[in-house]
Amino acid sequence: MSLFRIVQKNLKKNLSFYSLYLGSVAFVLMIFYFSISFGSNDLIVSRLMGDNKLQAMIKVVLPLLMAFVLFYMSYSNTFFMKRRMKELSIYALLGFNKRKVILILFLENIFICLLALGIGIIVGGIVYIALIQIVIQWLSISLDESSIVWFNSDAVLITVSFVALALIVLLFSNYRFIRKHTLLDLVKVEGTREKPIQLKLWKAMVGFVSLVAGYILALDIKRGADSLWVTVGFAPLSMLTFILIVVGTILSIHSFLPYALNKIKAAKHSFYRDTMIITIPQFVQRITSNSRTLIVSTLISATALGLLGAGVITFYYPVKAIERTNPAAFEFPIQGEGLTQKALGIVKQNVDADHIQSKQTTILEVQSSSKNLPFEYSAKEKAGFDLISASDYQSSLVLQGDAQSMNDLTGNQAIFIKYNQNNVDERGKVYTLIPPQGKPIDIDIKYTTLENTISFANSVGTLVVPDTLYQQIQATGVPSRQIMSIYGEGLRSNSVVHAQLIPLFADNVYFQSAIGKRTTFLQANSSSLLISIFASTIFLISTGSILYFTNISNTYSKINDFRILEKLGYRKSKIKKIVNYQIFITLIIPYILGSLHSIFALECFKTLMPNLIGDSSAFWLPEIVAIGIFTVIYGVYYLITQYSSYKVIWGRKVKVANASPPPNSKGYVSSFGKRRARSYK
Repeated sequence: MSLFRIVQKNLKKNLSFYSLYLGSVAFVLMIFYFSISFGSNDLIVSRLMGDNKLQAMIKVVLPLLMAFVLFYMSYSNTFFMKRRMKELSIYALLGFNKRKVILILFLENIFICLLALGIGIIVGGIVYIALIQIVIQWLSISLDESSIVWFNSDAVLITVSFVALALIVLLFSNYRFIRKHTLLDLVKVEGTREKPIQLKLWKAMVGFVSLVAGYILALDIKRGADSLWVTVGFAPLSMLTFILIVVGTILSIHSFLPYALNKIKAAKHSFYRDTMIITIPQFVQRITSNSRTLIVSTLISATALGLLGAGVITFYYPVKAIERTNPAAFEFPIQGEGLTQKALGIVKQNVDADHIQSKQTTILEVQSSSKNLPFEYSAKEKAGFDLISASDYQSSLVLQGDAQSMNDLTGNQAIFIKYNQNNVDERGKVYTLIPPQGKPIDIDIKYTTLENTISFANSVGTLVVPDTLYQQIQATGVPSRQIMSIYGEGLRSNSVVHAQLIPLFADNVYFQSAIGKRTTFLQANSSSLLISIFASTIFLISTGSILYFTNISNTYSKINDFRILEKLGYRKSKIKKIVNYQIFITLIIPYILGSLHSIFALECFKTLMPNLIGDSSAFWLPEIVAIGIFTVIYGVYYLITQYSSYKVIWGRKVKVANASPPPNSKGYVSSFGKRRARSYK
């Protein structure tokens, strides 16, 4: 029988066992091909992103993905090798030398990778076309359809080269595995007993303390100026936190969790039960024997969740903040009555006049002689406070749809409009204003708010003062400027009006458009968000597959134990419960620790971003989305692993576990009969 015939039979008989591996590799190659296609189309990149941000991101992300995918494929390949020890030993007994065995395994990998490559390119091309069309429609971009090609020759070449590299890595991995095992190893490998576990209290305590200390340091960044991150320095504290988290993860999984579970044995009322007396010792054994896999899965899951959460936050939060940074649909400084009327005329031509409202606000520019002025004072092009009247402020809030009322200002009291939600509270502070004429005026800050009515492009460091005080200061001859704000139903998303207004304010950086700012941001960041989502999903799916293979391997090693339990009278439902516990503990450790790591990492990340809207849900929602995706992926893997484990114990025998039938070619049999003394070299 030819080697190709043997390979064909092996793949056919083991197809159900290889299906998840094939699917996950095909998915990874699909994302890989999609990313290359997206980044190599210069026209699309230039239209969606004016700079080379996307291409730079792909150059950074893809090598990391390639390294991880190679690790994942190598790990999965090693798993399949261990499960096929009996089959390999049969090949050896039939007279196959190691070179032929390695060649058989290499041909199998070629068939699997080529099939995954074909699926990945076809599905990746379809996803690429679909997503490009969605982005074009979403961002209302005019683009020549002929520039979007399903079959990108450069992307195909790079993807094929990567698959060739993966095959070389798998060939080298198989070679090392076969070379270091003798025939006796192959026959006895599944009969080896697990080594007794030796747990050390000091390792468990160091792991737990390191993890808690890392979390505390991560949260310390929220103390602002009093934080160690400020007094000691960001770089050393971030490195220390990273080391504590990694060391804590390693020792907690390797020592603390097994030690804690081992202590449950002392609680006789909970330990001596029909299922717990079996599951607890196996939990300890399983966590310890698979600690390396659990540690790697936890760290990779945390990295993927952190990347996904950070990507969603940096995309969702600025879009949400546009509602505040651009409170009006359109806003511009009044530089001439003719230009203003022309702009209003364009708006009225495209929108029902009954749905349009405009507001003219006069801003007074005044200097201050106070020390320790707020950040907003110095953030302006010309340092100073902007003053608006309480009546103008209140009427603008109504036009924005906000019923907030702070009209109880009296005397020299004022409302300070903050740029962001920082830890500094200006309430009760007194700032001295210096008008061009007259005496200095002390302003008492009664309220602070994030509800601004003028965009920050036109007013930063804004004070809302009573109308009487406003008129008094205005009479001193302070510089002033007028801002026109336009509101209207559906006007914030009206791209037609935006396109017609742009030529009027082509060189005016103070012209503000809500739809323009949103479109610009989406064009600049949508592609990066897609790349981060796909990269994170690859990490999560690959780690889920690794844990799947680990659980199936454990089930195979304990299959005789389950059969003994059946003979002892354990019902099928009880054995299923034990199996479910064992699968659950393997998945829940990376899930909980990975989620916790990502939450604390994102807390540090969020602190570095200015909180422009003061709404914590704008930060928490992306984290919930990231963990929700994580939950769905691991939930699916739990169900798949559960089904496969049941199938291993009670269902149709999985071919890879019981070895493919030896070749029945007479030539090989007679050859083996003549050379039965031949050694496996």
